[in-house]
Amino acid sequence: MKLLERLVLAHLKKFTDAHLDPLQFAYRANRSVEDAINACMAYVSEHLDNPASYARILFLDFSSAFNTICPDILLSNLTQLGVDPTLRAWIKHFLTNRTQQVIKFADDTTIIGLIGSNGEQEYRGEVESICNWCGDNNLVLNAAKTVELVIDFRRNPPPLTPVLIGGNEVSRVSSVRFLGTTLTNNLKWEQNTIRIQKKSQQRLFFLRQLKGSQCWKGELEGDGEASGLTRGFPLLRCLAFCPRRCSCDSPRTMQCFRISDIPAGTPASTRKLYISHSKIRKLQLSDFAGLSSLQELVFFSSGTETIENNTFRSLSNLKTLEVWKNKLTAIPRYLPPSIEVLKLGDNSIHSIHHYDFDGLNKLKILEMQNNLVHSVSLDVFASITNIQRLILDNNGVQTVHATAKLTQLKYLSLENNRLLQFHEMFFLHLPSLQYLRLAGNQLARIPAQLPRSLLSLKIERNLIQIVRVRDVKHLENLYELNLSGNQLSSADGVLAATNLTSLDVSTNHLSSFPNKLPIKLQRIDFSNNQISRVTTENMKGLSNLRHLFLDNNGMILFEDKSLQGCVHLSNLAMEQNLLTSIPQGLPSTVLRLDLKGNKIEHIGGHDVNNLKHLQVLNLRNNKITSLDHQVLECLPRLRHLYLDGNPWNCTCKLLKVRRLLIDKGTDTKEGYCVEPSYCRGERWMSSETILRHCESIYTFHKGKENKKKLKFHELINIDVHSDEDYDYDPDY
Repeated sequence: MKLLERLVLAHLKKFTDAHLDPLQFAYRANRSVEDAINACMAYVSEHLDNPASYARILFLDFSSAFNTICPDILLSNLTQLGVDPTLRAWIKHFLTNRTQQVIKFADDTTIIGLIGSNGEQEYRGEVESICNWCGDNNLVLNAAKTVELVIDFRRNPPPLTPVLIGGNEVSRVSSVRFLGTTLTNNLKWEQNTIRIQKKSQQRLFFLRQLKGSQCWKGELEGDGEASGLTRGFPLLRCLAFCPRRCSCDSPRTMQCFRISDIPAGTPASTRKLYISHSKIRKLQLSDFAGLSSLQELVFFSSGTETIENNTFRSLSNLKTLEVWKNKLTAIPRYLPPSIEVLKLGDNSIHSIHHYDFDGLNKLKILEMQNNLVHSVSLDVFASITNIQRLILDNNGVQTVHATAKLTQLKYLSLENNRLLQFHEMFFLHLPSLQYLRLAGNQLARIPAQLPRSLLSLKIERNLIQIVRVRDVKHLENLYELNLSGNQLSSADGVLAATNLTSLDVSTNHLSSFPNKLPIKLQRIDFSNNQISRVTTENMKGLSNLRHLFLDNNGMILFEDKSLQGCVHLSNLAMEQNLLTSIPQGLPSTVLRLDLKGNKIEHIGGHDVNNLKHLQVLNLRNNKITSLDHQVLECLPRLRHLYLDGNPWNCTCKLLKVRRLLIDKGTDTKEGYCVEPSYCRGERWMSSETILRHCESIYTFHKGKENKKKLKFHELINIDVHSDEDYDYDPDY
């Protein structure tokens, strides 16, 4: 089973690696729980140096995460990632109609809120986003086991509003076990040290018992490297030779921090050596004498400025070399031919030469983002014919000269440079290219002769004014196209890319919504354009559409029943437009509806009576003065309702709405009263003035016959968010 898992994983990673979150540490090469903990503490510590700042860390717990996986949802997500149909079919068959036994999986997710003068809206938005994402993907957050750690060193901190998950308040703790390490709200390590000490004493107890039995006396008192005991227990041998300021958590892995030289006495059997946050200015051949077993060598923020020639040449088994966030000015020379991964990001390398990669026939991944390479001649990579991933982001590259036949290259990223154009024949020599990233350059058009193998093209934030049909028509495998932040006045050329599932043309100059968009589209983003109307004809044939974004267009008309054919639509966002009513005939599949910042004055039951699955409704900053309780009765699954920013007329009729919201457990942002004058400026969900005024004249009906009088004490204990700037921003 393990062999089968590795085989499938090898194929799956070809499609998923490019989409992984930079802050994902589980199941990724060269990352560990220590990296996750160090990253967490580094972000928090650095943030707390700012005045009037604090941090909220939410440790999420999933209920039976693996057991709740829905194959159909999983396959839909894999489709959006561009996973091969054959592999998707195999996964579906593997997960259907058979008993599974889960040995190990990772479900640790942490949200770190670095909060300053801007308030908590971004933190709460992230919590909201992941809750919505879990709902969409059939995952259940366990609020009872989810905890929050608040790190706050302000002198007189005010009480904080608790975080809610599914209507349940998340417990706040003073300490928490995070990936095996105990973190506390005062950032002290006594509890963690005591725990480790106790654990060590438990382990050493058995050794003391063994020593007392006299049967292993010779081995215990003999040479540590040669003794029979350490030969039988390689972990003991590693611990016996673990240098100062290093940790040897496994027999062949060593991690060192804050050192000034490569540690002497490193075991010859070491395969993985990680050095970070140190001051090793120079590396030389003698530093790695006797370490021929090394397979992974990582220098992160180690202060390295120079590496002598041949320094790594003797490391004949080295496969991964990372020297990132250092001060290198040149690529290390004479690297061992065994290297498959070379990462040199965040240095000061200013040029790339032909001889830098001599003999590196096995090199598959080269990452050199955030350096100073202003000009690239592609033929310098001609000798690394097996290269599959090449990243040169944020270098200030102005020109790319020459060409090279890189038949294995699948991922090329040149984002945030100064590129004006590519040679007409440039991409003809990249026949296997699948992912191309060119965002943040100065390109005036889509590069010509892109390979047919291309799956994803991201070319946002350039100067493109038109999409030519001939530039995309032949891209029969292209499923993702991102042209946001350009100068497009028409998107008609996009119609030629018939197999698209994701299209982003936001922040352009479009004045109309094109007809006959590719029918396989699942995600469309036309936000921040000048589209004043959307008609039924525009949306015709888009039966696979799931996410539609039309924010900030100045839209005055969204034709009724335009989306009736979009039978899978789950997310519709039309905020910051000029709509005066909710569009009629929306599909019943909609889960999120965002109409913030329009000119809607009234909402009735007939506007939403078809939205039985709606979970999030955002109507903030409109012109609504009252709300019919029938609206809530038509929305049985509503979980989040945003109504603030409207000019509420807080009459006693709102009390029934408030009662229904409480009974449903709906998370509500209600806003402030404008009328009548006696309660102006008060929140209508918790206003004591309204409650006193209406208590004696209003009763609520519950059931068909029973009546229950509105009780003052039942309505004042309502948990209402106090952060006015919080906004709903789902993770799509």
